[in-house]
Amino acid sequence: MLNVKSSGKKDAKVVFELGPGESEHHVSVVGDFNSWDPYATPMKRRRDGTQRAKIKVRAGLTYEFKYLSDDGTWFCDPDAETRLSAEGEPNSVLRVD
Repeated sequence: MLNVKSSGKKDAKVVFELGPGESEHHVSVVGDFNSWDPYATPMKRRRDGTQRAKIKVRAGLTYEFKYLSDDGTWFCDPDAETRLSAEGEPNSVLRVD
């Protein structure tokens, strides 16, 4: 699940959330907004089994991202649109208005 909230004309807050059964491993959000750094945006596991991460991004842009579990598995957000990267791999799409 993605939740985007504008916090002004230039920035928006984005909340990424995975449900309890979506990954048994610890997961990071990796994308254009953090230079595809797997250590920059780790998700935090909550008591209810969900995992969540929050970021701030520039509004008015479109970003590509994926999730990376600590077992090395990459996967797209099940609720987000996807597009093929230049390498032909699917990435999730985040549009921030």
